[in-house]
Amino acid sequence: MGMETTGSVKEIRDIFVEVSQFVANFFGKDYQKFATKYNFALSDYLEAKRISLSKVKMAFFSSQVVELDEIYVPQFISLGNKLCSQESFFESLLQHKKIVVSATAGSGKSCLLKSMFISIIKDKNSLLPLFLELRKVNETNNSIFETLRIDIAIYDKKFNKDNLNYLLDREGTIVFLDGFDEVNHDLKDKFTKEINELADKYPNLIILVSSRPEYNLFSDWSLYNVARIQPLILSQAIEVIKKIDYDEDVKERFTLALENTLFDKQEGFSSNPLLLTIMLVTYEQFGSIPDRVYIFYDHAYQALFNKHDVSKQGFLRKSSTNLDMYELRDIFALFSLFTYSKQMFEMTENEIHTFLKKCLVHSKSEVIDKDLKLELLNNVPLLMRDGLNYCFTHRSFQEYLTAYYIVNHAVKEQVFERACGRYYSDNVVDMAFSMNKDIMEDKWILPKINKILELKPVDITTINRKITLISVFFNRIEEVKDRGKKEIGFTHNENSNFLYYLMKKYDCHSQIIYLNNKYHSYDFTYEETDFFELVLNDKGAIMLEELNDFEKDLVCRMGSSRYGEWSFELIEYIKSLILTNRNDSLDDIENFIFD
Repeated sequence: MGMETTGSVKEIRDIFVEVSQFVANFFGKDYQKFATKYNFALSDYLEAKRISLSKVKMAFFSSQVVELDEIYVPQFISLGNKLCSQESFFESLLQHKKIVVSATAGSGKSCLLKSMFISIIKDKNSLLPLFLELRKVNETNNSIFETLRIDIAIYDKKFNKDNLNYLLDREGTIVFLDGFDEVNHDLKDKFTKEINELADKYPNLIILVSSRPEYNLFSDWSLYNVARIQPLILSQAIEVIKKIDYDEDVKERFTLALENTLFDKQEGFSSNPLLLTIMLVTYEQFGSIPDRVYIFYDHAYQALFNKHDVSKQGFLRKSSTNLDMYELRDIFALFSLFTYSKQMFEMTENEIHTFLKKCLVHSKSEVIDKDLKLELLNNVPLLMRDGLNYCFTHRSFQEYLTAYYIVNHAVKEQVFERACGRYYSDNVVDMAFSMNKDIMEDKWILPKINKILELKPVDITTINRKITLISVFFNRIEEVKDRGKKEIGFTHNENSNFLYYLMKKYDCHSQIIYLNNKYHSYDFTYEETDFFELVLNDKGAIMLEELNDFEKDLVCRMGSSRYGEWSFELIEYIKSLILTNRNDSLDDIENFIFD
């Protein structure tokens, strides 16, 4: 909901008895045995977690620290064909045990997990909740298991691997893993594997993971059901606005606008808790909401800047830097690119000063890094404290400013490649594409297409070269079920994911129909049956690079090279479409001027 937890300290003696009783309820007769054997009581950990997770800072309202239950509005969650309230979703979680809940930025994923964690403690039921923000694994080379152990061991140094194994192995423990999308890109395969291994090793363990949508829709999370947080409906959106501590007159006018036409007209924004919050700030300044996402964020930035730069009841908040709106944006956009490219979503005190200094030096600014930090914390709240560290008010602003920088400043091709690496889950590429399509095509799309085309074999008459052709876009052959029927499936790799992204960006529907008719009109049922019986029945799935000569022959006999040919022909068509549209546009401009 555009909120972040804060590490503020609170007296805890009023909840000590409650939490201690909760722990005793969980362990029952085993509690004394566990405490004696391991010399550890979980009440300290649970007290600290409940305090830290129940206190939140409102994004873009940097002075507001509120209780989560005072501001949080539960949303509906879909699981399979079932639409759940938060309460019924929790019951489904207890039944299914392993679920990943997916939603876009600002949809309330973290708030959902925090709310469920706190509710378990308040309800004093038999579940033991453990909570881990997955971005912590970026800071070390530790496993999720070890990071969770260390998180608990802060409160008792004797808490060891056997202790944690005991908790995870028994009935009644639930682990909340928040923010898989914040795991560094190069670590995701490693931790996907571990999350699957945790599910396999601990069948009694209940695990709930939150994440933005992944490019493969979590197809490799074999033991996890996928749930999705649903957008706000109008009544929920109004409830969100009511709970925000903000100018009541502005809230009343904004709510009326939502009830009239604004909610339906701007549903892409108004149905997202974070974006709805930004809408409120923007509406106060501009009185309207733009349609394009990047213009929406641009207006939001201007609203935040102007909000500190105007007089209120005779008071003018003094700027720490005296930078104008455009100078500040350019410097902070570079900071955003710098941190985003390093996949840093949280920074220490030393790191934030180091990065700000580099940006100021590059921009030839005489502003002091400490003053810039204060500006971004207090006056134009794009940064906020998170315990002892710092983070963006919301990651979506980091993405908007990264997109702004790469299309408005000269950067090398490899910088584009790094900044655009998370195109399947983040919004940098989409916003940059809307800002300046030509630059994105020149610096990222066309170079990436050309690198793929260089992998195309010149001759595909031999079996090995046909396998090479397929492997450019696919990495594994596996058994899949479609409406109860077994079929052969080819698992997408990075190149095919990129191709499908392009299919959404460019008008190639008629070409896809043509290619489907060209390549998929033959019946290979008998050959596919042979592959099932001779290969997949034993292995279930096989990597293309692991095929032996006999298996390669079977793959080619069932016409699998057509998938590679289809993919190459489509990406060549998209490249031609880009260049044709570019030339047509240049010709039009020339004709306008010289006719």
